Amino acid sequence: MQTLIDNARDFGRRPEEFARLAAGQSPEVLFITCSDSRGRAPARGRLTLHGWYYEVHTGAVRTHRPLTDTFESLRARR
Repeated sequence: MQTLIDNARDFGRRPEEFARLAAGQSPEVLFITCSDSRGRAPARGRLTLHGWYYEVHTGAVRTHRPLTDTFESLRARR
């Protein structure tokens, strides 16, 4: 935790570094993810498109039932 606090304080002390980053970046990879403490769901599918690799996970996403109210839907999870 102390490292996070120290880095937050240091952020304003390096304006030249952040000005350089703001001027433009050219990363080779963009990695987007999310965290879920319920554990890793198996991949539903994999896709490679134009040199990009995608792995699809649905986790605990429930099937949408438009005629079910929210409370009934919550009871059904148990």
